[in-house]
Amino acid sequence: MSIDPQDVRIMTPQIRRSLEPGVASGDSIYTDDDIKFFAADAVSLLILCGGIDFPYSLVVASADVNNYPVEYKTNPALPIEVQALVSLQASIQQTLHELNTNLKMSETIQDEGSKWDYKKSVALLKDKLKAMISDRDKIMDQINRSQAIGISFINILETRNEELDRAVESYWYA
Repeated sequence: MSIDPQDVRIMTPQIRRSLEPGVASGDSIYTDDDIKFFAADAVSLLILCGGIDFPYSLVVASADVNNYPVEYKTNPALPIEVQALVSLQASIQQTLHELNTNLKMSETIQDEGSKWDYKKSVALLKDKLKAMISDRDKIMDQINRSQAIGISFINILETRNEELDRAVESYWYA
């Protein structure tokens, strides 16, 4: 079974590796459908933030009986470097969501005979987000440099009749 290169599901392995480095897909806490929605959300955010500088669009490929989108495609298909950008953006969004909803920085656990405490390093989480955002920004800069349009001038008169152009625009040949 081949996946359409425009289908956002094509980014599932890359987003999974970005969300959970070193975790096999069978051990993942995220389903492929979860990751599909993370991809669609990341693409839509990049479209919103990038405006005309992000030359891709997100299209609803199919909807359920309530007319809610369930499958997405990009138009055109995303090159691998843009897929890397989407992957990092999805990871950033999901990490921030988890930090805001269900992450405990410290907890005391106690039963009848024992008690223990644990604390997570805020600096470690901060560094993880900072690294992901830095990687995302580097990819965005690279994409912007590769898509930069060089300004060029074509002298139509010279192209059609060089002798006439030399007479009309003699200052250019001085």
